[in-house]
Amino acid sequence: MDYLDWIKANESVLLTIYAMFLFFILIPGNIIRLPLGGSKMTVGITHAILFGLIWHFTNHFIWVMGLSSNVK
Repeated sequence: MDYLDWIKANESVLLTIYAMFLFFILIPGNIIRLPLGGSKMTVGITHAILFGLIWHFTNHFIWVMGLSSNVK
């Protein structure tokens, strides 16, 4: 395994850990439950949309952070 393969492997591990953390945070009832008093389906859809939006706008930042931490 050369250096570039090692960097790519670490990037994917960092993104996986970030996705798992984000998923855990956004499970309805763990930290937040939106909308309050909504049905199970409404709450699930709301949290799925939140996960998608947060992932979309932050995954590149996490990827760049992992890349810059490995390059010396």
